[in-house]
Amino acid sequence: MTSRLVDEIRDSARRDRRALMAGVAASILWIALAVSHPTVTYHFAPAVLAAAPALAAADRRSSRTGVVVAGLLFAHLTTAGLWAADALRGPTFFGSDGAGLEALVMAWLGGLVAGAIAGRRLPAVDPDPATVPAVPAPVGAEGDQQADQSDGDGGDHRPLEA
Repeated sequence: MTSRLVDEIRDSARRDRRALMAGVAASILWIALAVSHPTVTYHFAPAVLAAAPALAAADRRSSRTGVVVAGLLFAHLTTAGLWAADALRGPTFFGSDGAGLEALVMAWLGGLVAGAIAGRRLPAVDPDPATVPAVPAPVGAEGDQQADQSDGDGGDHRPLEA
């Protein structure tokens, strides 16, 4: 399971550099803001960071799972780095000490939004033609007078009567 997930993230990154760059850019922006103003909390930065790859995914062949997990990885790694550097000292929505835990919660909320966005824009499974078996076209039921027996060329393609 884990290796498949890693493969999906790697394939999505190869296919869709735009999504990868969106995650990197959002991460760098949040780091710059948090380091320069450690007592200010950017409450929605982790959510935006988690959703950035899904928002920027332009390649329809990108994996839905890949872009969502990549966004969550960006958000969690950035949060961990900022938390370790003591750059998350601002106030929180819940009045707790430090914004690290809040940032993780917001990252997961952003991941849910990213999943919804990716669910509308990207396929659930990698549609690699080499891995998808060919499925024969369905054949109309014999004797079913309601079935459309035409393939669009104007000819009648009904089964022969015995």
